[in-house]
Amino acid sequence: MFDYFFLTLVFFGIFLIFMSIGVILSDLQIKGSCGGASKLTGQKCPHCSGTGSASTCSSSV
Repeated sequence: MFDYFFLTLVFFGIFLIFMSIGVILSDLQIKGSCGGASKLTGQKCPHCSGTGSASTCSSSV
């Protein structure tokens, strides 16, 4: 029983390491959205002037 647990733990650890390497090597920036969590707090999106238009936001970021 312990052997399966240990083997599974090692497998997931290796899997997470490879996923982390892939994210680091892809060099993508985190992108936000107009109307996400900031919409709940009442803040306006600085990229789309608060209109919430996804096309405007993605073109200016």
